[in-house]
Amino acid sequence: MSIIVVGSSKGGSGKSTLCTNLIARHLATGATSLLLDGDAQRSSSSWAATRDQYGVAPEVVSMEKLGPDLKRSALEMGKHYDAVFIDVPGNNSPELRAALLVADLLVYPIRPSNFDAWVFHSDMTELVSSARTYNESLRVMLVMNGLAPAPAERQQQILSLREYLADYSGFYLSPHFLCHRNAFIAAIKEGRGVVEMAGRNESLGKAKLELDAVYSDAMKTLAGARPAAYLQQEISQ
Repeated sequence: MSIIVVGSSKGGSGKSTLCTNLIARHLATGATSLLLDGDAQRSSSSWAATRDQYGVAPEVVSMEKLGPDLKRSALEMGKHYDAVFIDVPGNNSPELRAALLVADLLVYPIRPSNFDAWVFHSDMTELVSSARTYNESLRVMLVMNGLAPAPAERQQQILSLREYLADYSGFYLSPHFLCHRNAFIAAIKEGRGVVEMAGRNESLGKAKLELDAVYSDAMKTLAGARPAAYLQQEISQ
C-alpha cells in the first residue's frame, strides 16, 4: 500500500488535474487505487462523478474526507488498495498537514511564477520539515507544471525555477514537466486522464508523453530510487 499526496500550499497550481491524471495512469497498470478528495472544492470528486456518468472504465473509486481525520481514513482505506491518491486544498490546511503525516510521497506541482515560488519558500519548506519530524520517510517530488508549450519560453521557465530552487535541499525536482495544453482540459471534461483519450493531435500526443514521464518518475521516487536529500544534485544536471 502506498499513499501519494498531490498537494501545494498555493491554489491554482494544477494539483487536481495532476492528481486525476496520475490515478488514471496508475489504473492503466492494473493496480487498484482509491481517490481520496480532501478539498472542499471537490474538483477531483466531480471528475470521478463525470467519469462515472460517461461510463469510463476502469471505475475510479473515490471518497471525500475533510479535516485532520483524513489521516485515519487514508491509513484505513489503504489496507484495501494498492495505492491511495489524495487531493488536498491549495493552502496550509488541516487536510494537507494530516496527509503529510502518513504520505509515502508528496507530489508538489509548482508553476513558473513568482507567486508559486514565494509560497513554496514561506509555507512548504516548513510544512515538510514539520511532517518529517513524525514521518521520516516522507519523500517530496517537485513537478514543474503549466509550462509554456513553446520550447524557447519553456526552457527559460525551467532555468528560472531551477535557479530559484537551488538553495533548497531535501526535495527532488523532477527533470520532467507538464505544459499548459488543451488536452488536459478536454480530458477533465470527460472524466478521463490524457492517457485514456483517443486521437492523434499534437497537443494530446505531447500531453501523454509528459504525463507518462512524470508518472514513471513518481513511481521510481516512491520505490526509493531517490535518496532522501536529492534536490542539489538533480538541478545541476
